[in-house]
Amino acid sequence: MIGVQRIESKENYDFTDKLFRESNVLSLPEQADPSILLTSQGWTLFELDYKNGCAVFLDIGAEGDLFHSPFAYSAQARQALNYAEVPFEIFIRLARSIKPKRRLVNLFNIGHCGSTLLHNVVDASGEAWGLSEPKFTQDVAFNRNKISGSKQVELLQAGLAFLDCIPCANDRGTLMLKHFSQSTKIYDFWQAAAPEAMNLYMYRDAVTWCNSMFGFAQRMGMPAPMPFASRQYIWMLQSCAEPISFFEGIVDIENPALTFEDLAACAWALHMQEILAARARDMKFFTFRYSELLRDRAGVLNLIFKHCGFNPARIADGLEAFDHDAHEGEQSAHDKPVVKLGADAKKRIVKILQNPSFAFNPDLIL
Repeated sequence: MIGVQRIESKENYDFTDKLFRESNVLSLPEQADPSILLTSQGWTLFELDYKNGCAVFLDIGAEGDLFHSPFAYSAQARQALNYAEVPFEIFIRLARSIKPKRRLVNLFNIGHCGSTLLHNVVDASGEAWGLSEPKFTQDVAFNRNKISGSKQVELLQAGLAFLDCIPCANDRGTLMLKHFSQSTKIYDFWQAAAPEAMNLYMYRDAVTWCNSMFGFAQRMGMPAPMPFASRQYIWMLQSCAEPISFFEGIVDIENPALTFEDLAACAWALHMQEILAARARDMKFFTFRYSELLRDRAGVLNLIFKHCGFNPARIADGLEAFDHDAHEGEQSAHDKPVVKLGADAKKRIVKILQNPSFAFNPDLIL
């Protein structure tokens, strides 16, 4: 049996810092059979609680919709009516009874590179259900060293199975899963969990990426310039808790003159190291840049659609997504004014990435 709790009131949920139950008021639990997570339409997997060894489900109602939201985790938190926890072993066992309905396309990305826009394009095209950033995928990345790799793969496979149970899914034969940027940490887990999946990787050049991250941080409430006390927290989020020893020989994280762009440049470098290492292990990705998509929308989409097995004739339907802010309705929406990085910041970024320890092809940077 599992306990089902009614969500009595909600706070502004900070998914980067707290579990759902720590941010919201829940009723006393009522006992229920775990099978309701399969048979009662509306239950959706939300997060993986590694501290207590359980999967957290939120009931968003039979009419709930996660596919058309810029961020699935945000839509779940808003729509949630009821809450339930199920131990990992029962979660995995339940998932094994779900028969897969769809092919999977992974949209891996560096974050702030147009991936949410591409999610909207694919959704508007009708060629696949686009699901953007379900939280359990980030939980695995941040807790990648907590339990064995084989158990992490089982959790990912169970999570993928439960994605087929999301309400409002129709007969589209493909699910395109847009990942958090932190999934770059666990490519191998994803490869083992879904070896048949098609993999995309989307990124952007270092200078414009750092500028986009700087704007995002301001929209989320961080003042510019970056407060000294924020730097380790920002690095933790950008790098998915990579040790600060990464900075040795590159920048001094304790230097009061350290800037946001110094951290962001190092985070960009870390992402590039991870994708290049994955490709060196013969993992298959179709890789493209945001700038390429903007410069030749139809041409790059044609390549993406062909790679994914989508019908290129539906690209015209997807192009309408370019007419809207991909983050519309979220705190990160682009209608909020922000300070841009200046010319000196851009020079700092390029200088950091020219550090011999990176040895990047300049074409990746500029």
